[in-house]
Order: sequence, then C-alpha cells, then structure tokens
Amino acid sequence: MFARLTLLSLLCLPLSAVHAQLTTLTIELKDFAQAQARQVRLSEIAVLKADDASSLGRMVVATLAHVNQPLRIEAAQLLKIMVRQQPALRGKIQLIGATAVSVILPGEILPGAAVVDAAKTLLHKELARHTAQYVLRDLRVLRADVQVPKGALSLRAYLNAPFGTWTPAAQITVSVAVFVNDKRVDTIPVAASIDMQLPVYRLTRAVVSGEVLKQTDYELAQQPLADARQTASLVPPEAVIAGLRARRNLAAQAVLHRHDIEAVPPVTRHQTLAAELKTGGIVIEKNVVAQSDGYLGQKIKVADAQSVSVYVAKVIAPGRVEVE
Repeated sequence: MFARLTLLSLLCLPLSAVHAQLTTLTIELKDFAQAQARQVRLSEIAVLKADDASSLGRMVVATLAHVNQPLRIEAAQLLKIMVRQQPALRGKIQLIGATAVSVILPGEILPGAAVVDAAKTLLHKELARHTAQYVLRDLRVLRADVQVPKGALSLRAYLNAPFGTWTPAAQITVSVAVFVNDKRVDTIPVAASIDMQLPVYRLTRAVVSGEVLKQTDYELAQQPLADARQTASLVPPEAVIAGLRARRNLAAQAVLHRHDIEAVPPVTRHQTLAAELKTGGIVIEKNVVAQSDGYLGQKIKVADAQSVSVYVAKVIAPGRVEVE
C-alpha cells in the first residue's frame, strides 16, 4: 500500500526569468525515485527538458511522513501542485514519461541508546555546574523505534528550559535534535529523573552494641535523597566517628544516624575501677566494678570486687570514682 500524499504549498520560486523564455516546458516523470529528505523536490522525481530549469527543479511537491514507505504521485496530481505554486506555468507544462511516480525515502531505525547517550552527556555537563551532588536516576526515550533517513547522522541535545531552583527530586525533559547530512529531520524527547545525593557514613561490616568503631569499620558514600530516611539525623560528613561506640547492633552497609553512635563514657559497665573512700581524713583506695556506664560528675552504682557490697560513687576521672 502506498502512503497518502501530503501536498505542500511551502515554496514559491522566482521563475519569471524562465517563464519568459518558455512556450512549453516538457517534464519527463520517472517511474521510481529515491528522495534525499522528507521534502520531495521536482528534480528528484522528474527530468526537466529545459535550458534553465534548475530553479523549477527545487520546487517542493510533496512531503514524506515516513521512511521506507513509498508514496505514489500521479502525473495529474503533480501538474495541479505545480500550477498551484506557480500559476504562470498554467498551459506551459507538458508531462511525458510515466503516468505516476513512486518515491521513497530510504531510512533506518535510530538507536535508542544513542539518543539516551546524547541526553546524558548534556545533563552531566549541566549538573557539573552545581555545587550540590545530583544523580541521574532514569532516562527514557519517549518515542520508540524512530526511523530517520539514511546518511551522516548527528545528534544535538538541548534543554527545553534552563535549570531553575532544584528540588530533592526533579523530572525534566531533554530534546535531542536529529540531523542527517546536516539537515534537521526530527526531534526526540528524553525524560530524565534527577535526584539530589547526600553524603552518608555506611558501615563496612556488622557491629554489636557497645563496640568501639575504627576507621576501617565505615566509609563515606553518596545516597540519593529519595532513598534516605530521617535525613536530619544522619551523621554529618565532617563528624569524627573513630573512637565512638555503637549504641545498638548494626548490620553491614547500614547508614549511620546520630542515635546509632555515642562517645565512649569515662566509665563503662563491668569495668574495674579505682575507688576512693574518705573516712576520718584518711583516703582508702580499693577496686570496684561499675554496674553501669558513667560520665564525669555522674553518680553510679559500683560493687566491691571482694564482696557483695554495693556503693554509690561519683565518676571523677576515667576509670576512677569517689565512694560517698
């Protein structure tokens, strides 16, 4: 089946110089022709029998809406198109040759990956201008199986609107202009999802409650904001984590929050402490065992290491308490 003919009245050429010398213009219509672009010119489908008919040959007589689909142009239709665009040709055209011409625009399917790469290159360039970290979460070509004429292919991506105020997650559309032999033949929209990235500390191994963290136990990574939870409580990237301890059991790859870690107190539970007992101006020292964690100035319970006696003591230094 032949595609429906699309008529154009796009181009009116200055043919007065040619008309003045012509009494009859002979045009030999071809049986078959291959177009170079979507706009079909007269010289592509017919041979003009005239001394100077180059300007007439540039007349656009049809538009091919699809590649690889033949379009049939009847001789009578062609005559009407020419006269409509150049009324001065009325009665001066003699059509010979075929009674109709089939014209086709050879084409190929445009690789979707090439379109995505063009959009991605542009977006990376634009995102690099921002101080915040962003990640491209998804790129999708909004038109599939796009067919373009054969030839030297080039793609040029551009933004429909400049980047404005960024939100944590944004949806934008990039337009990719398709050029064949330096002529623009199509524009393909590409949708992109862009998300802000946050710096997070992530554990490299599982840790248990009370364990003191070392530098090898965690790493600084980037996480999309859309995937982050309780962002206000995330451990900031400038924090010093080495030497802090876990407040609970944490799995490998867990993102650290402020409530997950704490400073190691001067006194820890089950730690053997040096206790001072003042009585009658005499200071007696003995070893006791802390029954809980304790910070400087805090009162905790301690147990005599050699008896079942329990005392209340105040933390006065790391590993040292004063029994009241």
